[in-house]
Amino acid sequence: MAIEIAFAPLASMLALLIAGGAVVAFAAMALYWRAWETFWRVIPLGLLLLALAAPYLEEERRTPLKDIVVLVSDHTPSQELAERGLQREQAMDHLREQIERLDNIETRILTVEEDSRGGTRLFSALQEALEGLPRERLAGAIMVTDGQVHDIPDPAEADLSMPFHVLLTGKPDEIDRTLRIEHAPGFGLVGEAVEALLRVEDFPKNEGKSARLRLRLDGVERETITVRSGETIPLQIPLLHAGANILEAEVTPLDGETFLDNNRIVLEIQGIRERLRVLLVSGRPHPGMRVWRWLLKGDAAVDLVHFTVLRDPRQSDDIPNSELSLIPFPARELFLDRLDEFDLVIFDNYRLRGILPQDYFDNIVRYIFDGGALLVASGQDFATGNGLYNSPLSEVLPLRPTGGLIERQYVPRIEGAGLRHPVTANLANAGGSWGGWFRLVEGEVIDGDVLMTGLGGRPLLGLHRVGEGRVAQLMSDHIWLWARGFAEGGPHADLLRALAHWLMREPELEEERLWGEVEGDVLTVQRAGMGNTASPVEVTSASGKVREVELEEVGLGRWRGQIELGEDLSGEAIRLRGDGLETLLAVEGGDGLEKDEVRSRADLLEPVVEANGGFSGWIDSELPKVLQVNADAPPSGAGWLGLRENGNYVVGSVDRVSLLRGMFAVLVMFGALAWCWWREAR
Repeated sequence: MAIEIAFAPLASMLALLIAGGAVVAFAAMALYWRAWETFWRVIPLGLLLLALAAPYLEEERRTPLKDIVVLVSDHTPSQELAERGLQREQAMDHLREQIERLDNIETRILTVEEDSRGGTRLFSALQEALEGLPRERLAGAIMVTDGQVHDIPDPAEADLSMPFHVLLTGKPDEIDRTLRIEHAPGFGLVGEAVEALLRVEDFPKNEGKSARLRLRLDGVERETITVRSGETIPLQIPLLHAGANILEAEVTPLDGETFLDNNRIVLEIQGIRERLRVLLVSGRPHPGMRVWRWLLKGDAAVDLVHFTVLRDPRQSDDIPNSELSLIPFPARELFLDRLDEFDLVIFDNYRLRGILPQDYFDNIVRYIFDGGALLVASGQDFATGNGLYNSPLSEVLPLRPTGGLIERQYVPRIEGAGLRHPVTANLANAGGSWGGWFRLVEGEVIDGDVLMTGLGGRPLLGLHRVGEGRVAQLMSDHIWLWARGFAEGGPHADLLRALAHWLMREPELEEERLWGEVEGDVLTVQRAGMGNTASPVEVTSASGKVREVELEEVGLGRWRGQIELGEDLSGEAIRLRGDGLETLLAVEGGDGLEKDEVRSRADLLEPVVEANGGFSGWIDSELPKVLQVNADAPPSGAGWLGLRENGNYVVGSVDRVSLLRGMFAVLVMFGALAWCWWREAR
């Protein structure tokens, strides 16, 4: 409640001021000439002017507005190290208790977690919170953090126009060593090496201090080298296979170093094939030959070398040999000298004609055992003595002809292992609505898996692993009917593309596969296999913590399981083991700013604290008292921090009482005149 005198003039305020000035001048002249009778006449005139000014008493009933203090609590990953989280909670409890003892203070708590842009961005969160608050009510802001803040304002803009205080978690004498990736390619060519640049930094700076850097590639120990702090380390990383090649690097810690997560990094580089070199040999011109050319020539990543045998070399006619082909068939160059340069060899409708001698086929067998790939699309000749099975290739082929040839319509079907195998499992149909074929070489299974069958369940498509290589065998040359759309056609492109990728060891088409992904705090493990069951998967984090994930069947040959990790593994490698399979999972999304340097620091926030006259101190010492201070008083001192007392309020109601109103004013003026007359009469 507040009381003050105000006026509601009955005439112009300017006129009253002029008249008042004249009365004052008249009184001054009377005093100067000692004309006391005249001086006393001024009193009634003054009262008249006062009555015209209409003075009154005004009483306001005020409701005080609470001042607002913003407590900023840092919950970013670096705050969870060592005892920092506990220190933060102790400091927040202390501040809340201290502020509750003060009068007219409202507390707003701002919890700041890891920013999607990376790093600790406390000031962005603070400014966003302040936009919705009345500035005249702000008493101050208090941050509880480790000092590792990545959006500190420029010193010229550090004045927040309110007290700003900082309570620091951690300890002032912390040390830290970090391993950084300065440069790393995202992909490279299989069989070649890429260069990555790493750097070891010590905090406080300790240039030239030696350390040991341990390297592992795809989980296999590679080498340990000596490095020095502050120096860039070039590494040559060979890409051994297609897909993810994972490099793990870990540097020895400093003596007394508390946080070791940033002493290791995980680098994932995708291995890609520059161009796939495919050798296609067609034994005769036939309608299906174009299907292979369209499929392989239509892929920009494939270099195709295609030869078609147009004439039996033993055929007798009068045509000169120089006119029998556009170019000579370079059999020796292809099958002896340069065979290892090809990623895949395809024999399409090929029959033995004496073009390739036995030692050439022996070299193809050697090529397969050493890691090569062979695809045989069998025509009608495969059922005869001229078929490829009567060559050394019989050692690697999964299906053996029995001599029969079926030439009536049937619909290819995916059955048995084909329902689980990744080459055919995703074709989405077991053959019910596909178009029919009209040729099938009868055969029996020697080794490997049969994915597709023809008439009467006879084997149609077989796959086989031989040594380090792979072989696929198709017991018909009528896949071209699907390409032509006969009787609604079929998935010829998807099937042949999946076959080629499996033959060239595409990781996603492996029969037995284990993989996973991390989203937030949840790890999802997936398993694909040819069996009927899947064992639990053992999950090992970089810290050595081991967990177990139970898998549930989610489809034929597919299993899935989830667990909560309970820790931040961003930027680290997780090892998955189960059923004899082992794989590394590089967890993306690691916040480099948060893990780059993790020691507590007071100097980063010092310019902002100084610009606002605030308090800065470590929580591991005695916590400061919280006091209210006037706007013109210092906002901090030894052992205490201050919150500005703004004194804002809202007026609920106003009462007014006139001082010279009605008859009371008339009586006062007449009383003054009577007193003047009485004085003059004496």
